Amino acid sequence: MRQAAASALGTQLRLCRIDRARFARPLFEGDALELSLRVTPARTRAWWRCGPAGCGPTGSWRRNSPSRWGRRWTMLDHAQVRARLRQRPPMLLLDTVREFSPPDALVATKAVTGGEDCYRDMAPGAGIGGFAYPAVLLLESFGQAVSLLWSLAELGPAEEVPLMVGIRGLVYGAPALPGDVLEHHVRLSHHSGGVGEFTGQTRTARGGTVVSVGSMLVVSRPSHTLLPSPTVSV
Repeated sequence: MRQAAASALGTQLRLCRIDRARFARPLFEGDALELSLRVTPARTRAWWRCGPAGCGPTGSWRRNSPSRWGRRWTMLDHAQVRARLRQRPPMLLLDTVREFSPPDALVATKAVTGGEDCYRDMAPGAGIGGFAYPAVLLLESFGQAVSLLWSLAELGPAEEVPLMVGIRGLVYGAPALPGDVLEHHVRLSHHSGGVGEFTGQTRTARGGTVVSVGSMLVVSRPSHTLLPSPTVSV
């Protein structure tokens, strides 16, 4: 969406905020996207607002109860993180779990380096501002921290995959740069069956807030339903 808006306006844009979004289904290799976009000036002169807005989460919730858990803290090294996530490089965007307070809080880390795949085609002579870590990868890294909390807290069957289906109140702050260590502070707000709502922030060791997530809605689905339909040759 950011690329389409930038193309329509003929200028470079940085994604700063998503008020609401809904994700209907996964994308597979070969899918073609058609984007319908309305771009209007925001109240601040240097900002633009893109629409249409999506739908927020609906349904009934119950607040998660920690009664079956004792209070303890757990750390996971990279090998343990890798064992619990389905993503693989270059899309494995977490390094460690620094803190886990069952069943509803987790702090995971991601070190940003200049050797990231997203910097592969950086133009020679680009200033440090050009090395801002992409907003979409920040969100993906935060989402992987949510997946780890889902797994560690056993919020759904092990054979099912947690998927982000909606988000509200997403605000990007100071850019993350090579050398920064991102700390994803994730908290479970509500859980009911195969649905969970999460909130949190991503900070750096320098103390700046990089991303703030008001609400991320997650549902679990059997892994076999996320595979593309087999091609039948006639």
